[in-house]
Amino acid sequence: MIRAGHAGRMKGAYIQRLGRIERMRRFALEGRSMVGDVSKRDLLMLGIGLYISEGGKRDSRAVISNSDFKVHKLAMRWFESMGVKNEDFSGHINLNERYRRSDLAIKKEWSKLLRVELSRIKKTVFIKTPHKKKYAKRGSYRGVFQLRVAKSANLQYKILGLMDAVM
Repeated sequence: MIRAGHAGRMKGAYIQRLGRIERMRRFALEGRSMVGDVSKRDLLMLGIGLYISEGGKRDSRAVISNSDFKVHKLAMRWFESMGVKNEDFSGHINLNERYRRSDLAIKKEWSKLLRVELSRIKKTVFIKTPHKKKYAKRGSYRGVFQLRVAKSANLQYKILGLMDAVM
C-alpha cells in the first residue's frame, strides 16, 4: 500500500517538474521576444544599474562582485563597450573555507566560464563562516567572483559620474 502511494507521488512530482521546465522554457522565449535586440544605450543603462547594485564604489578601480557568471559576462560586455580589453580583466574568488580542496577546480571553472586566463585569477580569499545554503545541484558552488579591471581609476570615475547622472 505504501509503495503504491510512493510511486504515485513520484509520478506526480515528475509531471510537475516537466511542467515547470516547459513553463521556464516558454517564459525564456517570451522574454527574448519582449526584449529584442539590446541597443548601445540599453547596454549602458544595464551596466549602470548593475554597477549600482554589484560594483565597488570605494576604491579607485572598477570592480564587480557576484556569484553568477552570467552577471559577470554582462559586466564584461559593458566594460568592453567602454573600451576595456579582455586582457585587462582579472579577479579573485571569495570562497567558503569548506571548499578549500576545490579551490583550483573552481578557479578553472571561473576561467573557462568568463574566458579569462587562469593566471589572471589571483589568490582565493577563504571565508571562515558556517556555510548554510544548500545547493540543488551538488558541486554548483563557485563562491563569489570579484571581477577587476586593471588600471581603471579613470573608468571608475566615469562610472561614478554615470551613476550620478541617473540617480
